[in-house]
Amino acid sequence: MANTESGAAPKGAEPPVQAATVHPPVTINPRETSKIWQLITLLAPVLLTAWLTFSFNNTEKRISATMDSQTQRLDSQLRVSEELFKRQVDTYDKLYGQLVLLEAKLQDQTTANSKETADLLTELSQARAMNELHMSKTVSEQMREAWRAAVQHPDALAVKIAAVEDQMKSELESKMQEPAKSGHAIP
Repeated sequence: MANTESGAAPKGAEPPVQAATVHPPVTINPRETSKIWQLITLLAPVLLTAWLTFSFNNTEKRISATMDSQTQRLDSQLRVSEELFKRQVDTYDKLYGQLVLLEAKLQDQTTANSKETADLLTELSQARAMNELHMSKTVSEQMREAWRAAVQHPDALAVKIAAVEDQMKSELESKMQEPAKSGHAIP
């Protein structure tokens, strides 16, 4: 009993029960809730609009940059194609002109076996070799056959020239039709 008088609880005894503290219920002032809600409804659309604007602007810039780079690439491809087409037309024009001149010289009996005709044959062969990059294989082969005809059988040259002319025309016409099919036009 001495232990109880001193205020200490005996060993094994339960501690005394204290009275429970009751907290008042949490009440939210309707005016404070209304102000918070008003602030949220005011700021949410503004923040959402700012974020969407920022996102759309970035997307628009990326799309615009991609389109610009593709446009530049297509423009440069078109310029290269146009330049190659012009060179091919010039090459075909030059070679065809030399063929016609050679045919005229070979038909003229006085110049058929002259040095001038031999020089024309040499020039034609050199022009064909130098411009082979701007010719199709078919035209190049037909030019070679026309040259052989001029050397070996001058009377067959007209037929070979007509074949070369037809092949040149069909190639140039098909190249002119290609851009129309793809939506691009060669000026």
